[in-house]
Amino acid sequence: MTTASLIGDQAVQRIAQHLRKSVGERKFAMWFDRTARMDFSEHNARFELAVPTQFAVSWINKNLGDDLRRAVEEELGEGVHIEVTHNPSLKKHSDREVSNDKQSPVAPTTQYRPAPHPHAEFAVATKHLSLRHDLETFVVGPSNELAYAAAVQLADEDSTQDPSHHNHARTLFVHGGCGLGKTHLLQGLCKRLLQRKPNARVLYTPAEVFTNRYITAVRSNTLAAFRASVRGLDLLAVDDVHFLADKNATQKEFLHCIDALDLKGARLVMAGDEHPRLIKQFSEALSSRCLRGLVVEVRQPDPVTRMRILQVLAQRRGLSLMDTVVQVLADHTKGSVREIEGALAKLHALATLCPEKSEAKSAPTTSRTVGHTLLNRYLESQPAPAPRGPVTISAILEAVCKRLTLEPAVVRSGSRHKMVVLARSLTVHLARKLTVMSYPEIATALGNASHSSMIAAAQRIDKQLKDTGPILLPPGAGVGTLSELVEAVTHDLR
Repeated sequence: MTTASLIGDQAVQRIAQHLRKSVGERKFAMWFDRTARMDFSEHNARFELAVPTQFAVSWINKNLGDDLRRAVEEELGEGVHIEVTHNPSLKKHSDREVSNDKQSPVAPTTQYRPAPHPHAEFAVATKHLSLRHDLETFVVGPSNELAYAAAVQLADEDSTQDPSHHNHARTLFVHGGCGLGKTHLLQGLCKRLLQRKPNARVLYTPAEVFTNRYITAVRSNTLAAFRASVRGLDLLAVDDVHFLADKNATQKEFLHCIDALDLKGARLVMAGDEHPRLIKQFSEALSSRCLRGLVVEVRQPDPVTRMRILQVLAQRRGLSLMDTVVQVLADHTKGSVREIEGALAKLHALATLCPEKSEAKSAPTTSRTVGHTLLNRYLESQPAPAPRGPVTISAILEAVCKRLTLEPAVVRSGSRHKMVVLARSLTVHLARKLTVMSYPEIATALGNASHSSMIAAAQRIDKQLKDTGPILLPPGAGVGTLSELVEAVTHDLR
């Protein structure tokens, strides 16, 4: 097969996949599978779809013509002549006969028959993946800078060197809560690698899709095709990997895929809600493979990063936020980035329906200014928090222990372990801040006879809060600095 025909074959394969996704499996199987034939001639830039009946020609032109045109233009660009033709002989040809047709040596023409097995989109790793995010638009801050740097390094690593020297660096596991940018990092990594190496075989897939494809392969007796499509990749990115937690058979298959990719020096990146060691019903072998590479955490963004995210996302929506508005919104959206997006979506709607007259005059025509009037409307539209009783020291202790993965009884025991001392000191600090309890009352609640030690604990936390550097915390804490920990526990309580 010539180079031209090989390129053409890959092009029509991808056109078929675009069609499969745009029209759906049922219509694709009815109008394009088995009976249709796609030909692309580079010599005269002509794409032909041959079908066995004149009725099929008319129906496709009328109902699927736009889908066909978009699929061809997305793959081959504009300027290609597209034609749907009637070829009665297709009724008499089997798949094998069509696939054996010879190419013309004068005008290279590629003929395509859709792949019969259900893993075609896994087998085709292309630059046309539906990747919405890229690393250039990722807002970096203290809560995610390590994960971002690891993603960039993995995408930019030179794969021409000896794979045995890079196996550990080529496996990345990103964990953290929902809506903190894990999917953004995975898709951005895939897109960056494809920009550097357009011919790389790259696949981004949620773990649920991987599981469904594996089950389909087992039931349809196409396991070999499924394995070949996955294990031949240069980069496999699996999102929401915790979905595999209680699926033993899929875990074993995924484990074998990891080993095969590792042997060939391919890149592997995974994302989950928790640290691999904390994912329940994760096999020891799979957890070990995840830990073999770099494991990094993305945490809730700090106030400065939230302000930057607000400004970036607002700019994409054509909103101009006053500085004071950014500060207030950053203080009211302490959860995930999705919460920030939701707030901006509502502000955008308010700015469109009820623009501020005094500020709209000075705002550019391509932007909508959000000032205090719109901000107040937004805040008034937010649901009022459910009424609750006063915060108790028991609730504070439980919230602190949950973040630090400790038992309340251990904190009350008087242990001098570093993490226990931190939990006890943090409980004292928050009790003084959120309750009206005195130091002697706090000491009694924590099983300590001396209130002077409570005073010392509060003073120690106050001093440590002035240091903005990271501290060593358990993987489940979800934060990296002491100030972030205080803010997270306070948010949990409220």
